[in-house]
Amino acid sequence: MVERARYRPPSPTLAKPAGLKVKRSGTKLIITWKKVTDASGYDIVVSPSTGEAQKSASSKKNKITITGVAKSVAGSVAVMSTSKDRPGRTTTVKFKRTGRASSPFRELKDCKKKGKKLTCR
Repeated sequence: MVERARYRPPSPTLAKPAGLKVKRSGTKLIITWKKVTDASGYDIVVSPSTGEAQKSASSKKNKITITGVAKSVAGSVAVMSTSKDRPGRTTTVKFKRTGRASSPFRELKDCKKKGKKLTCR
């Protein structure tokens, strides 16, 4: 019996980052995921659902903290594995807001309503 060598080439694309999780801590988003075999790094994009500007970052590790995300903002986080040799694939997860948008009228004091007119000091 003749033995034959077997070879299975790697996939032409990197795997999706699995286990993507987003945890909020005040105005920070702590983003974690499982490592992808053969990935040299990861590209991260935070997209607020309010239409504000996206935040993007890169990391060589499978954890990153994004700051400056208001508690009143919800949105999504996308993580893509990267490599010099092969294109990566993206995983996306949504995050919720943890606070209400502040109102410019919250700070008004001593308000009195007279008919349809509101007067504050």
